[in-house]
Amino acid sequence: MADRDPRKVPSHEGSNLWTSYSDLFLGLSVIFLALFFFSTLRAGVEQLRKKQVLAQVDPEQLSHVRRKLAETEQALGQARAELNRLAAKNQAHGRTVASLDGELRQVIATNLVQGLEDTGVTASVNPTSGTLTFSMDALQFPNGSAQLSEAAKRYLRNLIPTYAKSLFGDSIRAGRIAEIRITGHASPRFGLSYVDPKAANQTAKDYNLDLSRRRSQAIADFLFGKEIGTYPHKAEMRIYTRSEGLGHNRPVRAPAGVVSPEPCGPYDCAKSRRVEISFQLKDEK
Repeated sequence: MADRDPRKVPSHEGSNLWTSYSDLFLGLSVIFLALFFFSTLRAGVEQLRKKQVLAQVDPEQLSHVRRKLAETEQALGQARAELNRLAAKNQAHGRTVASLDGELRQVIATNLVQGLEDTGVTASVNPTSGTLTFSMDALQFPNGSAQLSEAAKRYLRNLIPTYAKSLFGDSIRAGRIAEIRITGHASPRFGLSYVDPKAANQTAKDYNLDLSRRRSQAIADFLFGKEIGTYPHKAEMRIYTRSEGLGHNRPVRAPAGVVSPEPCGPYDCAKSRRVEISFQLKDEK
């Protein structure tokens, strides 16, 4: 009798195995169907519950809510109107402040002009802005140098105390000062030739920018150093002052028909080489 091959499975055992898999898949399908059914039923119940809640809302409550919404909208409209009124008032206030600032600048300029006349110092004062302008030629800087001459130091000794008094001699004016700027300007020239300020000559721009910065800084160093000595309001001036140089970016145009003795295009070389001392008032734009 031949031995039985253990690798061969009897047909009835294979049939039982497939039957077990079929029962398993059938059971899982029933479970998934049941879960889907209960999930759908739950969503339907939630929808029905929402509809019932909406149906149970009291009409009077709805009317009350509508009235509150209308009152809120009316209040918002009133608030918008008040904001517009306040904005208009603030704009008018801004115009008033600007007008007062303008008057204060004129007062400072008037006092400065009077003080310069009393001391015999020659300088230009803008009657509207109060900006003080004096020529670089008055300071007699050597060509290409930022070294102050003795004549320049005498000039500044007479000029600056008067300027400081015009700003800080009155407590109200002093309380409005926010900043003082010493700004150096150069003529549009480089290498003995005219340079168009709008031209892309970076070498000329860099040179004149550096020169004007060094000159304005030299003036500031002298004004607040030991050599000038003491003068009223020197400490206040030092706190608020900064120096800067703008090179030949803002030259002064020559009057029509007037030609500068130096090659300077449409500009006045002498007037372009200048120093401006200006001030900024607090809260001023």
